[in-house]
Amino acid sequence: GQIQLGNHTLSHRDLSVSSVGIVRNQLQVCHDFLLDTYGYDARPYFRPTYGHWTRQVIDVAAELGYTAPMMWYGSLGGGTKTEENTYALAQKWVANGRIVIDHANTRKTDRALEQIVGLIKSRGLKTVTLREAFGPNFR
Repeated sequence: GQIQLGNHTLSHRDLSVSSVGIVRNQLQVCHDFLLDTYGYDARPYFRPTYGHWTRQVIDVAAELGYTAPMMWYGSLGGGTKTEENTYALAQKWVANGRIVIDHANTRKTDRALEQIVGLIKSRGLKTVTLREAFGPNFR
């Protein structure tokens, strides 16, 4: 219950080298998908692909209501092939005060989730969403 979906573009394009129109489309189509599929509005948070951004990306995102670009401390490895690799990355990155991310388009994290939850508990930590960490009015 402590996972927060976020806007991360339609097709994982590097927005820092994209035109205004492409940036807008990438964020808007992902926004529409989250809203239509899950009834979820990810605003104000979005995660720039690859951690790359420019003033143009920030401005276009803000026009769409995405005023809080989020960076991260560690990743569960969107490209890893197994749940064992995913858990190893969790062991490396999960610690107090860190934003740890993953892509929601693979089943490997689902299969490792029980182990990851155990790891979090064994370290005396608890998960929170961005809204819980920063408050509902964070911009």
